[in-house]
Amino acid sequence: MRQNDLGRACEKLVQATQEGGETQLPDIFFSLGTCQKRMGALDEARESFEHIPLDHEKAPSAVRALAALALELKRYPQSEFWLMKGRELFPQYFLDGWVDYTHMIIVTEQARDSEVRELLAHATERYPQSDGWFQLLRARAEMYLWKASRAPPPEAASLPAAGSELKEATR
Repeated sequence: MRQNDLGRACEKLVQATQEGGETQLPDIFFSLGTCQKRMGALDEARESFEHIPLDHEKAPSAVRALAALALELKRYPQSEFWLMKGRELFPQYFLDGWVDYTHMIIVTEQARDSEVRELLAHATERYPQSDGWFQLLRARAEMYLWKASRAPPPEAASLPAAGSELKEATR
């Protein structure tokens, strides 16, 4: 769909939110959120998905969309909130590798070392090696752990670099 067509569709959906009946509104807001996300209007999409009641049939998909939007906006605490809310309210919809991979992104971005290891161990037991989401999760965890193992200890960061005294003395 072209951007102009998508923009017109979003406009019609916004109008429908004002004219739609109570029972139609959740479906309209879901479609509007999807349209806004495709347009790159992520904060507006978030607001639309948040209008969907938790007892509506599209609520699990809306909660996943909210987690993905927050992740895309690098709002890691909000993304984690929506993942945990989804696991709590809709466990059957939050058992897949995407959820654990998204959680791995969150914990690596927040440098939560022990959780990186726990999540990797959990995923290794849970998913087959051929699972695409598991492969991404494992690669991200291994890259994070490798970088963390090569980082200087915090006290070393405040020390002068090796040979810097010599450079100063020869100036």
